[in-house]
Amino acid sequence: MTQVGTMPVFLGRDSGGFYALTSTCTHAGCTVGTEVSGSTAYLLCPCHGSLYDRNGAVVHGPAEAPLVHFAVEVDSGNVIIHGGTQVDAATRTRAS
Repeated sequence: MTQVGTMPVFLGRDSGGFYALTSTCTHAGCTVGTEVSGSTAYLLCPCHGSLYDRNGAVVHGPAEAPLVHFAVEVDSGNVIIHGGTQVDAATRTRAS
């Protein structure tokens, strides 16, 4: 899980491929950051303590909605995040 520059988005990669999700908390719009507990990474909102798993699902509120996922494209080795295109949280893009 990597914050993409100063953009409000994380880029993740798992066994299914690349995925991107917003770093904006669905509770009050604060910026979430990564938090590691043992070998598990979480996304934590510093404002009110909402906790999300690395796929953006709510683990602990007050947030009730998951983080939004965006379309990802891999072209000639470049990873492109389409922030204007929301996708299902299970969507992954494999590197060619």
